[in-house]
Amino acid sequence: MYRSTRGLGAGPGPTATYYVDLPLPWGRDTEIALPMEQLTADAWVALSPKMDQTIAKASVAIALSAAVAVGFAVWLVQRR
Repeated sequence: MYRSTRGLGAGPGPTATYYVDLPLPWGRDTEIALPMEQLTADAWVALSPKMDQTIAKASVAIALSAAVAVGFAVWLVQRR
């Protein structure tokens, strides 16, 4: 499992301001400023190894499925 050495979204950069409803003691329309570019960059760094593994596994599964389909088609044609 990937562990970040720093908090997600930690760092300088422009922030986007959102107004959200939070539970007490904050209340309704609480202003929250988030560094969206940094959050996106951190999420990409955290998830890219897992995405690479998933893409590799999917590629192998697709190649094997295609090979089985071609083999089955050849078997059917030769059988006739």
